[in-house]
Amino acid sequence: MTVDTAYFFYFLIHTPLTLLIDDTFLIPAKYQLPIQRTLYEYQVVHNKDFLASELPLWMQYFVAVELVFQLPVFLISIGNYLKNGSKRLSTWLYPFILMYAFNAAFTSFQCLVYIYIQGPSYGLSSDETYTLLGLYTPTFVIPMLMIIDITVRLLKQSPKLKTN
Repeated sequence: MTVDTAYFFYFLIHTPLTLLIDDTFLIPAKYQLPIQRTLYEYQVVHNKDFLASELPLWMQYFVAVELVFQLPVFLISIGNYLKNGSKRLSTWLYPFILMYAFNAAFTSFQCLVYIYIQGPSYGLSSDETYTLLGLYTPTFVIPMLMIIDITVRLLKQSPKLKTN
């Protein structure tokens, strides 16, 4: 599997998660689909996700950016990958994927730090805190790997680097 194929599947999986879970942070409960409400409640109750239940203002801003910027990047990247015959994502997408990855990693890092520091004050045991950290960690690690990969790709395309 190529890296671009991995990105394709990541975006493909992340799209319904964004639409079914993450956007519930901004959509009032009375406008949510029953499945959205069920998934949200599962996240809060089963995973003891106090970020989802508390919905701090900074988290609401991050979710708004996810819906306005990140979701379109997912959809455009999926379409581009399919259009290119599963060969490779177009190079014009690299800056957008890099911006997505930076924003996602930054957002997830904020969440990880907040969970680690605040977990006990919300009554989470060490095990529960680490479980919740484990749920948020992939949304930090995968975008960080994207940052490295896309940065290397962009540097290889740089005319100045090619002449030296």
